Amino acid sequence: DHDFSKDEEFWKRHLENPHDVYQFAFPCENMSKAHTWPVIRSVTNPEGDISDAEVQKFNKMLRLMTRRIVGLMRKGACVLIENPLMSFLWLMPDMLVLAAMAGMELIRADHCMYGLPYQKAQLWMTNCPGVLAIARVCHHPKPHPERLHGSGSRKSAPYPRSIANGLVDGLAAGYAETGRFGSEHSVGAAEQVGI
Repeated sequence: DHDFSKDEEFWKRHLENPHDVYQFAFPCENMSKAHTWPVIRSVTNPEGDISDAEVQKFNKMLRLMTRRIVGLMRKGACVLIENPLMSFLWLMPDMLVLAAMAGMELIRADHCMYGLPYQKAQLWMTNCPGVLAIARVCHHPKPHPERLHGSGSRKSAPYPRSIANGLVDGLAAGYAETGRFGSEHSVGAAEQVGI
């Protein structure tokens, strides 16, 4: 069990004086549509079975991190949030609020478009305009040489080096163009959000 109070000192420092860039990759297990039994979340109920302790813990973590993300954006920090395309994360109310904010972008990057033998579609939500350059949706004929299932899904967890390089290059290009990593529009939008 995670003790969220232990994080408070770290986040207090960072919310007062943030770094330039933060990346968030929420744990997928509880939000995955591949989690088929017992059914704990659905498209019509992405917040899930609130009587389930794991669902409660994840929902609490998501609400807390969303508030921290907005706090970082209020100070001008660039944020990147990543999760698989089919994650219930993208349907959660707090994430929908973030997605609707001025300066936020939601892009898709499929691993097969970066030379890997499987598709694995990821979504990235960001207020960093330079990151848009990594967006690539699969156009290959199906099926792919490898399918992700079981332990293969876990093996695909690390980001392909070419996506990581694309993120760094995109951040650098955005900074070179504007003198900042995050969108100036997202600062004002974050100030208006009541999360």
